[in-house]
Amino acid sequence: MLSGYVHEKGGLRRLAPDEPLHSALWLDLADPDEDERARAAAVLGAPVPGRAEMEEIEISSRLYQDAQAAYLTIVLPALSETAEPIIGPVAFVLTRDRLVSTRHIAPRPFETYPGRAGGTGFGCASADSVLMGLMAEFIDRLADILERIGGDLEGVSKRVFRRQGGRRSSEELRGLLEDIGRKGDLLGEIGASLLSIERALGFFGQILEERTDNKGLRRALRTQLSDVKSLSEHSAFLNEKVSLMLDATLGMINIAQNDTIKIFSVLAVVFMPPTLIASIYGMNFRWMPELHTVWGYPFALMLMLASAVGTYRFFRRRGWL
Repeated sequence: MLSGYVHEKGGLRRLAPDEPLHSALWLDLADPDEDERARAAAVLGAPVPGRAEMEEIEISSRLYQDAQAAYLTIVLPALSETAEPIIGPVAFVLTRDRLVSTRHIAPRPFETYPGRAGGTGFGCASADSVLMGLMAEFIDRLADILERIGGDLEGVSKRVFRRQGGRRSSEELRGLLEDIGRKGDLLGEIGASLLSIERALGFFGQILEERTDNKGLRRALRTQLSDVKSLSEHSAFLNEKVSLMLDATLGMINIAQNDTIKIFSVLAVVFMPPTLIASIYGMNFRWMPELHTVWGYPFALMLMLASAVGTYRFFRRRGWL
C-alpha cells in the first residue's frame, strides 16, 4: 500500500487517493508491489530498494549515499505483544525535498506518528524533520517495549523465587522456561534494532552536518543518540536478568529432579533390610528352626516391619527426609 503525507497546518495530512503524489513530503510504502515502488521512485527521482536489497546481510550496505539520495535501512520489531514477535528491515530514501519509507512489516510507530508529527519540537515541515520524528517514535516505542519486558521479568522473578503453596509441577516449570525464552528472544531483537538505529542516526548526522540550516535537528539528533545508548544499557541489564532467571529456573528444575530421585533412593534403602530378611528365610537349607514353628511366619513379618520402621526413623533423625 502506498500512502502519501503532506505538511499542512503544522502537522501531516494523508493524501486522498485522487491527489497527486508529487505534492507529498513523505511517501510510505507498506508491503509494496512493483507498480507502487515504480510510482514512488518516479516521484522521488531515485530508485526505491526492494525486499532483497533491504534484507542484505552485509551491514555496511544498509547505509549509503549517492548523487540522488541517501539510503538508510534499520531493523524494527513488530507484533511485540504477541507470543511470536518478528523483526524486519525498514528502508528510508532521503532527499532534500522528500522522504520515502518502504517496509514489509507493520511496526506501530508508522500508525502513531502521522497523528502527532506536529507535536515534536522540530516540527515536520521538511523531509529531514519527518525522518527525525519517525526515529524519535521508534525510540519511544522501543523504550515502551523494554519497560514492559522489565515488568514481565519482575513477575517471572516472583514466580521463581517467591513460590507459595506446594511443590511446582513440571508444567509450571516448563511454562517459566518458555516465558523467559520469549523475553530473551525479544530482548535480542530489541538490541539489534537499537544498534541499527544508532548507526543510522550517526550516518544521518553526517548528512545534517552538510546542511547549515538544520542546527535544531542536530541538537535533537544528539539527544536521540543519547537515548539510544541509555536504552542499550537498559537492554543489556535486562539480558543479564534473563540469564539470572534462566539459571534460577534450571536450578529449580534440578532441585525438583533431585527430590524425586531422593524419594526413590530412600524407598530403596528403607526396603533393603526387609528384603534381606526375606532373602534369608527364602534360602533352601534343611535346618532352619523358625520354618517349623507356629510363630515363624509372623515373627519374620514383624522383623521386616521393624527393620523398615527403624531405617525410616533413622533417616528422619538425621534430617535426610
